[in-house]
Amino acid sequence: MRFVHILIRPYERRGRDGGELRGVDRFLIERSGFEGFGAVDRDAVVMKCNGAEHYTDTAALFDYGFANYASVKIAAVSDYTSTVPVTETYNKKAVDLGKVTIAPSEDVYYTLPKGTDASAVTVKTDIPEGVEGTVKKGQTLGTLQLSYNGKTQTVDLIAQNAVDALTDTQKAELDKSSLSGMVKRVAIGVGIAAIVLLLIFCITRFIGYRSYQRRKQLRRQRPRRRRNYRR
Repeated sequence: MRFVHILIRPYERRGRDGGELRGVDRFLIERSGFEGFGAVDRDAVVMKCNGAEHYTDTAALFDYGFANYASVKIAAVSDYTSTVPVTETYNKKAVDLGKVTIAPSEDVYYTLPKGTDASAVTVKTDIPEGVEGTVKKGQTLGTLQLSYNGKTQTVDLIAQNAVDALTDTQKAELDKSSLSGMVKRVAIGVGIAAIVLLLIFCITRFIGYRSYQRRKQLRRQRPRRRRNYRR
């Protein structure tokens, strides 16, 4: 069995069909003596009513909202869907975990005075360039700031998929790869050092050989002294 309050029944269809009251902020009637709530898509609040006057005041608020305001579509989900990389720091290095898609949970609406175009709403995005650590599906990772006439409305940008942390197997593979890489770097370093020493040895030998050849040539060019033998 479904019960609908007698006050809400005239507005029920309009609200359920996504009527014009979607996204309307709470209405407040001053100087009433009773607080009553009437739900369409949002609440209407009246206070300080006497007796059953809160029914009349709530109905008046609903009539005012439907007559003067409209829920305007500002953007579709696809307009603010983005994909960012997810990383995890392991052994002081950033390891790629994958990517996460960030988007609003539904199309973005803003309640405006009737006749106001959606372009009157300013939209500012706060989307990270990347995410550090694991991500849960439905986690808030960014926001949209909708501004109109000095009023701001925030829309969460949530993760559309989960990104898991590194497993023990992946960490073991990374450790193995890191060790293998270190061994390779050491081997390369030793090889380079050996080549440098070999080059130094060869250059030194070459210089020594050239010096020897030069001295030998100079000795050949010197005139020989004649020896005088007495008889």
